[in-house]
Amino acid sequence: MLTPDKKPTPKFDVLYYTAVDGRRFGWEVGAVNIVLISLFLNQPFYPLPWWALAITINIALVRWLLLMHELFHIQSHADAHPLIRLLLVPFTPVNIGYAEYRQLHMGHHRYAATADDPDAFHIRGGHLRSLLGALFFPEVSTLKCLADPEIRINGPELMMRLALFVGLAWLGGAAFWSVWVWLRINYMISIWVFFHHLHYRGGAYGTFALPLPGVLASVLKRVYGKPVFYATIHHDVHHRYPKVAAVNLPALADEWRRDSQ
Repeated sequence: MLTPDKKPTPKFDVLYYTAVDGRRFGWEVGAVNIVLISLFLNQPFYPLPWWALAITINIALVRWLLLMHELFHIQSHADAHPLIRLLLVPFTPVNIGYAEYRQLHMGHHRYAATADDPDAFHIRGGHLRSLLGALFFPEVSTLKCLADPEIRINGPELMMRLALFVGLAWLGGAAFWSVWVWLRINYMISIWVFFHHLHYRGGAYGTFALPLPGVLASVLKRVYGKPVFYATIHHDVHHRYPKVAAVNLPALADEWRRDSQ
């Protein structure tokens, strides 16, 4: 029988993330962030063909999104590196940062896939409605934080993200929007898959695994990395044991699901 996070045994505790993992993920997120910003700076002068731009953004953004998700479970706002806290990806002019998204994500774990879930707007309501919610994910998330008196938005950080967006748009001109459109399309699809398809199955809401064919699983694991891959396909186990490192989820998955039957 597995021991839940609330009462870890020494044997179970070794599966948890550590501060070292947090620093490593922080460096990886920072590196991917540089890649994404570099695309905006490069495109006006040395434009990539649309297919190369789409592939690069997809791989970089999915890794960024899921590694940030893992960081939410490792580091508080105070522990995260200042550049990580700023969340310097120009998704939208006015956007919240690490602290606010982390608070929303903790609410998601508490009320997963229910009407009280902060992410309900892109989980519930069927495929098309949730897809529309995913399209406007950063804007709706920001409005939710503005409307919630318990969430304090960091004004200076918000203004820095606004300045980054305006600055890149001014420097890039039309080339900026060619990158931004692909960024938002990939962001929408990633959010939709990671939330709606992992929390809605067969007409029911909950938290589910995502079984994949062997060849496809092997390819995705190599392209996006093990933490990203395992946090997605073993999402049901992640919600039960959110402190456990994603690479350790497969070791728990079979036993947990067997005990749950």
